[in-house]
Amino acid sequence: MAKDISSIKTYNALAKRQMEMFKAGKIGAKDFLRTTDQLLSQQSNFMRMDNKLAAQLISNRSKVIKSQQKVNAGSNSSTKATATQTKNVKTLNETLKSYIGNMGMVIKKFSDWLIVGSLVYAPIRAFQDMISTIREMDDALTDLNKVVDLSGSQLEQMRDASIELGKQTGVSSVEIMKSMAEFGRVTKLMTEITDLAKAATVASNVTTMSADDAAKAITSIMITFKKDASEAMAIIDSMNEIQNNYRTSAEDVAASIGRVGAAARQASTSMEDLSGYTTAMVSATGMSGSQAGTAIKSIISRVYRIGTEGESSAGAVEEALADINIAVRDTSGEFRDFDSILYDLSQQ
Repeated sequence: MAKDISSIKTYNALAKRQMEMFKAGKIGAKDFLRTTDQLLSQQSNFMRMDNKLAAQLISNRSKVIKSQQKVNAGSNSSTKATATQTKNVKTLNETLKSYIGNMGMVIKKFSDWLIVGSLVYAPIRAFQDMISTIREMDDALTDLNKVVDLSGSQLEQMRDASIELGKQTGVSSVEIMKSMAEFGRVTKLMTEITDLAKAATVASNVTTMSADDAAKAITSIMITFKKDASEAMAIIDSMNEIQNNYRTSAEDVAASIGRVGAAARQASTSMEDLSGYTTAMVSATGMSGSQAGTAIKSIISRVYRIGTEGESSAGAVEEALADINIAVRDTSGEFRDFDSILYDLSQQ
């Protein structure tokens, strides 16, 4: 067994060295797979040895059962000679002893197998994870290239930037690259995409959002409220401040804005005001951010709903507010912003 473990360790060290060479581009996947084939061959030899031991264990178990049956039969029959019964008991004891010995060997082998199994599969799992990461990175680069027309060298620069940012922040480089692909929808400048990715990475560290989810939230806010890339960090700071001081998470704010953003902008409501409404509703009621966003969207829709006679006629909510001296429109007939209407209502 010690020889088997030593051999596995030798192949394990070889696999690790070849993995490092593969990452560095010095060898191809074919060479590494040859090493894992050697590991699997070693594993198969070990398993064949364990299968033989298992067969012996099953055989001895059958012998124990048969011996026990003979002893029981002798005990129940007065015609059986004492010598025969003594022989049956002796046979039972011997088969039990052999069976127990086999069980001890199996337990020991199982313990050894756990050791060998970890040695065998560790480099294989690492290799599979590495291949999966390479594939996911390639997919993310493809997604980026779909929305931003970049040359091969520029794509390599973006890839290297995501890897370096991942090292600095402890965030997956694949997640960072996915966020870059998302930001490619709002800007085509490599510098801005990189800066936005940094903001999303910071968000993934200070909130429970992933870098990809943070990128989607930032993108949604930038498009809805026409924010510049330079304001991305301020958006994250605002969300972080809310979740640090109120019973509302950054995800709640992002989900609410995603639901009501367009309607809020049409009602001349700023991102800051909308975040405030969301925070108040989530903190007071315990509803989710998406539920708060849906509720705010419904309120805005009802407040600005026009009457049956056209745009100039008042809807039911506008008439109800007029009854308590709250105007939905200004003196020129234009709709007032939502925040001003809510402020007047709060003063009642």
